[in-house]
Amino acid sequence: MGSRILRPPTDEDVPALVDLLNACDEVDIGHPDSDEEEAIWRWRMPGFDRERDAWVVEEDGAIVAYAMVSDQIADVFVHPQQRGRGIGSELRAIVEARVLEQNDGEVVLKQNAIDRATAARDLLEKAGYEPSHFYTRMEIDIPDVVPPPQLPEGVTIRTFDPESDAHSLYDAYVQAWQQYEGQEWEPEGFEAWATEMEGADFDPAIYLLAVEDERIVGFIMCFNFPGNRGWVHRLGTLPKHRGRGIGKALMQAIFRVYRDRGVNRLGLTVSSRNVSSARGLYESLGMTEIHRIYNLRKTLRSAG
Repeated sequence: MGSRILRPPTDEDVPALVDLLNACDEVDIGHPDSDEEEAIWRWRMPGFDRERDAWVVEEDGAIVAYAMVSDQIADVFVHPQQRGRGIGSELRAIVEARVLEQNDGEVVLKQNAIDRATAARDLLEKAGYEPSHFYTRMEIDIPDVVPPPQLPEGVTIRTFDPESDAHSLYDAYVQAWQQYEGQEWEPEGFEAWATEMEGADFDPAIYLLAVEDERIVGFIMCFNFPGNRGWVHRLGTLPKHRGRGIGKALMQAIFRVYRDRGVNRLGLTVSSRNVSSARGLYESLGMTEIHRIYNLRKTLRSAG
């Protein structure tokens, strides 16, 4: 075993970080699922300090683990060949110490564990993390023929304009999501939300808006994903407009957009706390469950 170095990640590390994430994906998901955006998206979050909020573990010149934390959400990745050596536990302790440094008194730290990564979940639970809820990942091979969206009278679908629509889309997202994630959910703020538009996977042509009387009544925000796949990041309908088929129409519209681009597979996650029963919509469109991602939480208390 060579010397171990713990340090902040650099721009030069990004290709190695992508390789690390994909090595984890191969074991935990079954196929590579990460790109550069997945590796660095937290780096752009307001208040994120890469020198203090992210860490790589390097051994003999190779990066074997990576962790980052922002907004009391932590991600810890250990190369499958290096698991079982205590590296993940060391990073967990470092992340927890950093969160306590940032917050006085009591704070809840969140981490996710894929259902196949049973060892990681067991370690988190032994360290005091408790299951909260889960996200179901669903996917579909986009049909060769997709029927045109059936929209209510007076509703049209158009693409998003970052210059003129950003604030109104954010407002619509906040209204829709209040009932999607439970009462404890708090919006991340416009600045943090808008950082998504700075990423390499952002494309305004796959942000679609359902509009009635020049007001946004529904939306679908998608990203490009590795492996010629699309990803639905957020789908929402304003509460007063639910039950009109707008969500289904937006999904059909994005199917057609992706199919025209030659993208043949689409995925998303749906929370077990989603009170609008969105899973039923996705199943009606032919989407099936791939795996689950469990959200675990631990209450940390400072010595003071």
